[in-house]
Amino acid sequence: MMVVISESVGLMCRSETYYLSVLTARQNSILPSSLRDAPKSKGIAVLMRFILRSGARSLHHWRMIVQIYEIQEPQEALLMAECGVDHVGGVILSADEWRIPALRDSVGVIREAGRKSSLITLFADPEVVHRVIDWYQPDIIHFCDGLNHGAVLDDAAVAAAVALQEGVRERFPRVEIMRTIPIAPPGLGDRVPTLELGRRLEAASDWFLTDTLLVEGEDQPVAGHVGITGKVCDWDVARELVVQSAIPVILAGGLSPGNVAEGLRRTNPAGADTCTATNLLDKTGKPIRFRKDPEKVRRFVAACRNGF
Repeated sequence: MMVVISESVGLMCRSETYYLSVLTARQNSILPSSLRDAPKSKGIAVLMRFILRSGARSLHHWRMIVQIYEIQEPQEALLMAECGVDHVGGVILSADEWRIPALRDSVGVIREAGRKSSLITLFADPEVVHRVIDWYQPDIIHFCDGLNHGAVLDDAAVAAAVALQEGVRERFPRVEIMRTIPIAPPGLGDRVPTLELGRRLEAASDWFLTDTLLVEGEDQPVAGHVGITGKVCDWDVARELVVQSAIPVILAGGLSPGNVAEGLRRTNPAGADTCTATNLLDKTGKPIRFRKDPEKVRRFVAACRNGF
């Protein structure tokens, strides 16, 4: 697809005004459908946000974003950067033991490597979250707590999530906010209010990440949170979220080196995220949390960049 854009645009992005005077891009490439399918005014806004947040100076420099989580040690963070990962993420499990020196060192290593660091907190107390951001200084703070009960939104939880994210944005205007939007497994999309959650949370978010929410009576791997199921989400719903959203969407949920290219073709997101499927395996073949297989990571990156 040939994309030609030549305009002077001023875009208000959070507390700063970013200007791209005369953005000219001509590239034979598949762009996220949120750029291609949206009305011109919305498409330009999404384009600006996408370029700025991906670190590209123009579409000539744009590439599919690759994100990987559960990187807790500096050595592994550097290895992920060397493998071509763009967003390198860690996880903070406890609001009581949130200071993890090795993880903070990892954030520094990621910064020095020219990548973006992201942190997931498995708690949502605003005071503690602010302390975490102030101490670690990540590029992205990521929230993945559950905000629905089946097909019904938890209005109080959504309001609290919006308030938390707006508070982060006000106090830390340079930190980007990622929000996980749950999607049911294939064929069960109507059991989760994915698109309504997207509409309610978009204004307070800079990125969305899709992830799989189990809906047939299974326990979630982390109670009260969305993700690390190792199972694919409904890609048709994911594509609808991409088209609907005026912020970049990263596809996640059971992605592996073997299926990510097809997932990207089906959904046209801004990037892809993997966790479980790129972990090392124990002797029984079970993924080992917080331990990555570098060869799987390299294959995942290659599939994102070459197979899409």
